Amino acid sequence: MLFEKENALPPKSALWTSLLLFIPVFAAGLFFFNFIGLLVTLPLFNWDIDQILFATAAPKGNDRIGLLIMQGVIAVGSFLLVPAWFMKQWDADKNLYKQTIAHICKPLPATVWLAAIGVVVLALPMIGWAVKWNEAWQFPALLAEFENWAKDKEAELKRLTLLLLDFQSPLELVLGLLVIAVIPGFCEEWLFRGFLQQRLQQLFGNKHVAVWVAAVLFSIFHLQFYGFVPRALLGAIFGYLFVFTGNLALPMLAHFFNNAYTMLLMYAYHQKWTDINIEDTPAVSPLMAISSALLVMGLLMWLRKYENNPVKQ
Repeated sequence: MLFEKENALPPKSALWTSLLLFIPVFAAGLFFFNFIGLLVTLPLFNWDIDQILFATAAPKGNDRIGLLIMQGVIAVGSFLLVPAWFMKQWDADKNLYKQTIAHICKPLPATVWLAAIGVVVLALPMIGWAVKWNEAWQFPALLAEFENWAKDKEAELKRLTLLLLDFQSPLELVLGLLVIAVIPGFCEEWLFRGFLQQRLQQLFGNKHVAVWVAAVLFSIFHLQFYGFVPRALLGAIFGYLFVFTGNLALPMLAHFFNNAYTMLLMYAYHQKWTDINIEDTPAVSPLMAISSALLVMGLLMWLRKYENNPVKQ
């Protein structure tokens, strides 16, 4: 296991087989819950499936509620229910599911929960610098077709994100917080840190490899290559919060806070409560980014004292 002696693990060949088997299972679950999401939102689109398909391809403001609900259904089903079912019923390591639940429930002092939020706040300059650096990437001529696709995908997802976050009422804001902050915080961390990172730790026997490979997979899955580096850095921060504390709820909280902070700041800007536009932040100096990175590393090192504390199953 990730935080305990591996004396009860199945052979690595069985663990590899389980991981490879999970890929088609996850793909099938993603397809299934996309279908369920369509069914759930049909009443909001006058029972017209063509209208839903058009809304997903070219969304408009009045499609916001339906698209948020659809996104929530897909995320809960694909990132939480499918991997949880797989871990409990099919995985080679029959203890992984119970161990993951135990990691969510591991008690920690209040200062550690505050530190998880502090890590996200301290990382903001580092992430901001990485955003600007990543956006300036230029690919060689050989990859021109990929670069055009990546830029088009980035623009498309940015338009969708801005539309979904343009809340017109407090009720829409609450729904947005649920779908864009609460659900990803819990469900994505269950998949990428709870299942994938723990499995990679079992396979490679190195917590740092597990953290960074899971973080890269986390970033790749979002299909935003001009946001690849900052998202991978965030994934690594979430991964180390898990490794150094043994508590999966901690990266869930940090993930929620990161998303909620962005949403609330955008909502405040649209309501003209603040002049700060998070979509138009100034460039961060390299010195500030380095200072941010060092502070994040320092706080994560402080959390290492909880790394070897056992969890109770």
